[in-house]
Amino acid sequence: MDNLPPTTTTARTLSIGLWFLLGTALLVACAKDPDSTPEGTSSSVDHDPGEAVEPAAAPPPTIVDLLPETSSGALGRAAARCDEGDRSSCLEVAVAHRFGRDGVTQDQAFAATVYSRLCDRGALVGCEELAEMILASEVEGTSPDESLTIFRMACDGGRASACVSTVDAMAQLRLGTPEQVQTLLQTGCDAGNHEACVRQIDLVRTDDPAAALAQFLTACEQRNGQACERASDMYALGEGTEVNVRLARDYQHQACTVGFRPACNRRGVGPYNR
Repeated sequence: MDNLPPTTTTARTLSIGLWFLLGTALLVACAKDPDSTPEGTSSSVDHDPGEAVEPAAAPPPTIVDLLPETSSGALGRAAARCDEGDRSSCLEVAVAHRFGRDGVTQDQAFAATVYSRLCDRGALVGCEELAEMILASEVEGTSPDESLTIFRMACDGGRASACVSTVDAMAQLRLGTPEQVQTLLQTGCDAGNHEACVRQIDLVRTDDPAAALAQFLTACEQRNGQACERASDMYALGEGTEVNVRLARDYQHQACTVGFRPACNRRGVGPYNR
């Protein structure tokens, strides 16, 4: 996005972690395939016997090593599973420390570290959650606008909800263009995020409500409950069509039926009672 802030130190660190993983995988592949060694080079490194060899860098501390002393035994076990690569355990540990839940003292710096580790491993949920913390000014030494780079990285990586989060962050920070919003929502919608699809249709609702209603109805047929609710509202208000209370009720019911819970709570309320 041309007018967004340049990549920040935090985002560069995350990107470096991801590239490191890719580079490591490439080196392993080359080591397994002797034909992959470029012509005229050796697959082993020759050292002068008298030349000092730098020791390998120490691995980063584990999540267990970094776990605050106030954390419970259950979270300690979750931290161990996190170090073994269990994503849900990492999220459990991070959420507990971000919000001070499960009897632990709030430690947002530690939570950000866990999310960063997840992101480095390629778990885009970690990238999105880290960006959320940065946007909320919960990560010391960062600025909220730095979140945009990380949100966008997660969106481009295939995490549809991060595309919507990028749009929300741009609105909050008053950055971005309508074209960028459209592109992000289209990306999220193409990846199957119902909210992105609905919000994309919302962009044309004021200028062409009839077209918006038609698109909501199409999305509703594809079991997008939020789109069903939008269609219900438009029938109830006579927006882009004649007022039709029966259809308003029907689409509100359909929104609830396909799993959009807010619609279940609204049934029988307001214009649907008439």
